Amino acid sequence: LLFKELSRRLIQAGRQDLGRLFQLMARDEARHAGFLNRALVAEGIEIDLPSLSGKRSITWFPLSWVLYSVFLSEKIGYWRYILIDRHLKANPENAFAPLFDFFEPWCQDENRHGDIFNLLLRCWPGLRQGIRGRLLSRFFLWSVFLTHSLTVCERGSFYTLLGMDPSRFDEEVMRHTNRTARRAFPVVFQLEGPAYFQLRDQLVETFRAIKATASQPAGVGRGMRRLGLQIRFAGLLLRQFLQPMVCSAEAIG
Repeated sequence: LLFKELSRRLIQAGRQDLGRLFQLMARDEARHAGFLNRALVAEGIEIDLPSLSGKRSITWFPLSWVLYSVFLSEKIGYWRYILIDRHLKANPENAFAPLFDFFEPWCQDENRHGDIFNLLLRCWPGLRQGIRGRLLSRFFLWSVFLTHSLTVCERGSFYTLLGMDPSRFDEEVMRHTNRTARRAFPVVFQLEGPAYFQLRDQLVETFRAIKATASQPAGVGRGMRRLGLQIRFAGLLLRQFLQPMVCSAEAIG
């Protein structure tokens, strides 16, 4: 939906080449969504994505947010797809659905889209320079990695069904994405040591504990436990956000 809307507006503004570029990326994403939608329908879940643009108002974010976040979204998507694809090719008995046959071409689409956003970032060098570039790099790497860790945590049974260790998969995806981000971001996280992933483990454990309180008897005790866990979670978030970063030319994690 994002690429389609950007394509439409760019063409209206007379930027035909850029409009066509986003049109092609929208085509790729629509193809992915079409396959996924069929899989969801087979499970009794229907999502009408095209209707969203007519029912929901569009929120426009700053250019830097779009470029940083979409670059990371595409690259982390690439590494998710390719690592699952490699695992299933080595362990075909775990490929329990035909959908996995499409992961290899999909990951190449994601990789190309990420490369395009890397080039777009380079068109605005000010977005990658100084304290602004360092803060944007830190925030978006941290937020995307955190979201990925919590999502993998919530859906751990899916990765187990594939014969994969969820925690190890999460770590491998983050390491590869962090290395890839060196091509676009001025700084990346230092993932060489165990500190970042130890905090990840504590965040996941605390997140699970917070969710578990929902099934506990209501009362002051549950409220206090939940508040204590939320404070701990916030503290861990801050510690992880402030983990050391290294200049892209020197990054090894």
